[in-house]
Amino acid sequence: MKRFHLIRFLVVSLCSCLVASCGGHTSEGMHEIEYRGTTFKLTKTYFSFEDYKDDPNNIDLSEVPRIEHMMTEVKIGPEFSNWKDFVHQAFTVIFPGYGFGPGPAVKSTSRRFGVSMLEIPRASKERWLVLEQVDGERLRLVDDFVFGASDEGEPGTVTVEFIGGELVYSNARGVVVRRTTVPPPAIRH
Repeated sequence: MKRFHLIRFLVVSLCSCLVASCGGHTSEGMHEIEYRGTTFKLTKTYFSFEDYKDDPNNIDLSEVPRIEHMMTEVKIGPEFSNWKDFVHQAFTVIFPGYGFGPGPAVKSTSRRFGVSMLEIPRASKERWLVLEQVDGERLRLVDDFVFGASDEGEPGTVTVEFIGGELVYSNARGVVVRRTTVPPPAIRH
């Protein structure tokens, strides 16, 4: 939980600096926001980044499909030298003012996995990035997909298990909603 709060603090701080340095915050306020070189309409004018990020209805609904498309098209990895390298690359995907944090723990007796989720604005969806620790600090991306509240049944209730070479995702009712085969990591010489 501490890692989530630290990551959220870092994301909000970074985004605040980016918006301020890009001229998104002026004495006239901001009525649009830039993400990856594209401008998106906001629902109203905001006079501080904090007001913008604290408003759950800040992005114009007509912009949500474009934002989701852009956030899911950004490729990262698939190999990371360490956690810091992963976080650095994941930051390139985060939409200003939105969250990035840990997902559910993966139940596995033989290999080590971690889940990170990137919030997609106003879509009731997250981009899930599932990493496997392969040796030392090195990580690899083994699953990357968008999961929505309709997939989960109830938000925050997905469980993930590594069974027989597969990541198995189940909702609160125990229904399997996704399976991904994860081959063994390549051995480095």
